[in-house]
Amino acid sequence: MKVKNSFYIFKKDWQEIYKNKEILLPIIILPILFSIIFPILLIGSALLIPPEEINNGESLRDLIPFFQGQENEVLKIIIYYNINFLMKPLFLFTPMILTMVIASDSFAGEKERKTIESLLILPITDKELILGKVLTAFIPAIIATWAAFGAFQALIFFMTYDIIGFNLIGLDWYLLLFLFTPLLSFFSVILMIINSSRAKDAKSAQNVAVIIILPVISLFFLQMANIFVLDVINILILSGFLGLLDLLMIYLGGKQLNRDRLISRIR
Repeated sequence: MKVKNSFYIFKKDWQEIYKNKEILLPIIILPILFSIIFPILLIGSALLIPPEEINNGESLRDLIPFFQGQENEVLKIIIYYNINFLMKPLFLFTPMILTMVIASDSFAGEKERKTIESLLILPITDKELILGKVLTAFIPAIIATWAAFGAFQALIFFMTYDIIGFNLIGLDWYLLLFLFTPLLSFFSVILMIINSSRAKDAKSAQNVAVIIILPVISLFFLQMANIFVLDVINILILSGFLGLLDLLMIYLGGKQLNRDRLISRIR
């Protein structure tokens, strides 16, 4: 297999994406929304709570006990909760949505643009073709997510270090972004590409995105209620499970994504 052929597909697809505002805008807007806008709103809302109301807030003290007895105890607890309980699952939306938006345009978009036939007759192997389509969605989504995380980390340090006294971004965050997120993105890409190969157009392919994103929505509510917390151990467990799912998706992708099947679906 020649990887350079896959990167040819990657380059060709991105020349099309640059012209498509429906795909390009989410790639720009979502990282800004989740890495800058949401954290500012969450931390800013905590800082704007009147002192007398902060002093009466005790509902989170049992959940986050290590600020007990410190000055501005409840304010610190609220900020810690907002960043480490609310933002973690929210941050997973960035790579998932981006990979789904790009991957849904993969083969379905080619069908809409009437370029699928010329794509399938290229002198490359099926594996090279599929790898190119995977890279088209995976690489930009991961780069955008990691860039957003860099901005998020700098913003959190700037806004909270003087109040909290330590960096709120710990090992759990790094495992989430550099282990769990790529595995989750890869799973989303393969699933969306398989769906895109079956769909008539990109909008039809995006319908399955709601089903894929439900587990992340569930993680948000489970973490918010302290039923399932994205700590180091749980992130490693979920990553192991996702790794197995990714291997399964590679096998299924090899079965579903080949020229003969794609040609039969065009007809």
